[in-house]
Amino acid sequence: LKNISKIFGLLKHPGKSQHPGNFDWTVAPQLGVRPWSSAFISANGSTIAAVSKDGHSVMSPDSGATWSNLSLPRIPDVQKNWSSIAFCHSGKRLAIVAFGGKMWVQDRNTWYKSKYNPLKNWTRVAMSFYHGDIAAVADGSMWTSWKSSANCSRDLPPGTFVTSVGMSADRSKVVAVGEQSSIWVSRDSGCSWFSDTDLGAIKNWTDVAVSGTGSKMLAAPYRGKIRTSSDGGTTWREVGPEQNWISVATSFHGKVSMAVGNGQLWTSLTSRNDGGWTMEDVGTSSSITKVALSGDGAYAAAIVEEGYVLLGRLRVAPQGNRR
Repeated sequence: LKNISKIFGLLKHPGKSQHPGNFDWTVAPQLGVRPWSSAFISANGSTIAAVSKDGHSVMSPDSGATWSNLSLPRIPDVQKNWSSIAFCHSGKRLAIVAFGGKMWVQDRNTWYKSKYNPLKNWTRVAMSFYHGDIAAVADGSMWTSWKSSANCSRDLPPGTFVTSVGMSADRSKVVAVGEQSSIWVSRDSGCSWFSDTDLGAIKNWTDVAVSGTGSKMLAAPYRGKIRTSSDGGTTWREVGPEQNWISVATSFHGKVSMAVGNGQLWTSLTSRNDGGWTMEDVGTSSSITKVALSGDGAYAAAIVEEGYVLLGRLRVAPQGNRR
């Protein structure tokens, strides 16, 4: 476990934070220090997956207690700069993408690479909870693969440089954001799109999250406040402090949400503090770069810039200050 002592040296309390916030946080020391880029958590938090820029892809079947490598086919090292991972509720269908590589999909323990043969700079992948439909982002374009095809092109308006995409559990609602763009919402599996034009919505959006029900949506601007909708994208409002937001996540029913801004992790629970946003003290001064949340909202994972992964568990009693 190279440099593992560095991990605990960064933490204020070895291995576990005991500070204000809605979650308790622990380091996943088995994963060691490496350039982790993304994580994904199953509905009940039992299965966690994480990928790194240096070719590592791991999965835990027991909420992070033990880990094993994904059994991917032989892939050139230069094509294993993994950037994102996602799987459906059963865990039998999984997608993993690489910056400067390809998309690989596992379906019932069989791996195959995407039909998009040229190497692409994949940055995001999302998968529908129920059926394993895939939406992904590469080189500013959105790519989709529906298990039951909708009879339409599913293209966004021309000129949209896409940065992130998310979808509801049945993939009927799809949300995409981009650089100097609006928030684009589809209610028919991507066949048609409408944009949010309120509150000066043309921004540099970095990430988007959609609840399993499709009612709760979050969009993260690089500068400004988080944009959120509770009615499937019909109306939007600004929440939280003004930050450079880079990552958002929400639970299946949208009752628990997370966001990363200015390197700090924030959480929002509809049952606490009137849904206000609370800054999590995860026990380290290092910047958080990415967050993942389980469907039930009880488990979380955070990627830390210093090169390790934090695992979070929802507290029973609320703590912290609302913003």
